[in-house]
Amino acid sequence: MNVHFPIPPSESRLPARVCSRDRRNHAAARVGLLLTLLFAGLTPALGASKYWLSPGPGQPGGSGTEADPWITPTAAEFDARLRQLPPDAIIQLGAGAFETHGWGSPGQPGFLVKTGWTLQGAGMDKTTVRLVGCVADQQAGSGIGRMFFSGWGPGVERVVMRDFTADCNHTGVARAMQRTAISLEAINLMGREFRIERVRAINALGRRGAAGVNPESFIIAVAPRDDTTDATGYWVEDCVVDRFGGGDCTAIGLLGKGGKAGATGAFRRNQILLDGKPGRFGFSAHGTREFVIENNRTRGTSRAFNWDTPAPGRNLLIRSNEFLQCTGWALNLCSGGDSIIENNLIELSAPEAIGVHISGANSVFGGARPWIVRSNQFRARGSGTIVARFYEGKAVPGCVFEGNRLQGRLKVDPSAAGFTVWRNNRDAGNRMVRADR
Repeated sequence: MNVHFPIPPSESRLPARVCSRDRRNHAAARVGLLLTLLFAGLTPALGASKYWLSPGPGQPGGSGTEADPWITPTAAEFDARLRQLPPDAIIQLGAGAFETHGWGSPGQPGFLVKTGWTLQGAGMDKTTVRLVGCVADQQAGSGIGRMFFSGWGPGVERVVMRDFTADCNHTGVARAMQRTAISLEAINLMGREFRIERVRAINALGRRGAAGVNPESFIIAVAPRDDTTDATGYWVEDCVVDRFGGGDCTAIGLLGKGGKAGATGAFRRNQILLDGKPGRFGFSAHGTREFVIENNRTRGTSRAFNWDTPAPGRNLLIRSNEFLQCTGWALNLCSGGDSIIENNLIELSAPEAIGVHISGANSVFGGARPWIVRSNQFRARGSGTIVARFYEGKAVPGCVFEGNRLQGRLKVDPSAAGFTVWRNNRDAGNRMVRADR
């Protein structure tokens, strides 16, 4: 295991066995502290201009001040106002429901998010921004809609979005566009230094039908612009994703390969509520350098955490989450590693569901590096569930499964004998659970 955090000199003199474990503990504890110190919150640029918008009632107009907000009763009016705003604007959305074409739809140019924007609603339950269109693919019936999108240009930075509901409105968009094979997303930002807080994303869809295109909806997604740019400061906290309309999705994701030096940030205190069908994924985090996923709650995901790309990554800490009613591979680890999964509740609710699924090198992926899985509670809500498995029975050297509690009728797959360390894992009766070689 190679977790790259500084170790105090006093620890380096500990006996080898104690030193190894304490280094892992120390690394896990320092992740959150280090991230807090480095990225303690994005604030608007000094002297940034403020603009107030209201959905009405009334005719379009106003001066954009707090006392006389812009009235934007239609999607075209709302989008036009956002198009004219400069970088580093503070955008105050009043209570009520706004409509938007997002990044565009036929005959409507929409808008793109700009560097330095702070978009502030009146509250998750008070301000709603509703998508009413999508971009049409050439293939009949297919399209893609993105509400808040940074575009395919050079990327943006220092963007804050908070305190509103992003309604992707899949039934309304499908009806208006006469297209059903569509994918709809709430927030998709590429660049660095993003903070998304207290946003509820509802009614997304993942059924885009264009040939050769992934239909998956990345409902709230952040990513570096490309492999040559910085990937620092991705924060998604206290958000809710629910009422997914169907198809494939990743609810909250860090995408890409980590830019030029790896991605930093955290996903904290979010809730993801899905229906347990195949293709319903909770979190992803690819290309990490120092990243934390903690104190979140998912329900009804087929994969609560999914790393199914060959993107590299390290120093990911997944801790103190509740992953409930998982129906597939709760933690799917096809890449990444040198990382820790600890103190989580992982509940499996379908036959053949797997708690931790780790893949070595194969024809699709280069394979994972060592993962430490420790001090978690695995709980089965039925029979036939498996606590841990290596894909195709091929172990990844260096993996650790230690100090976990196994409740219910959980099976130990024969491949679990391939963990380099399998130690002190116990059932509900406090009996030791073995992984026989």
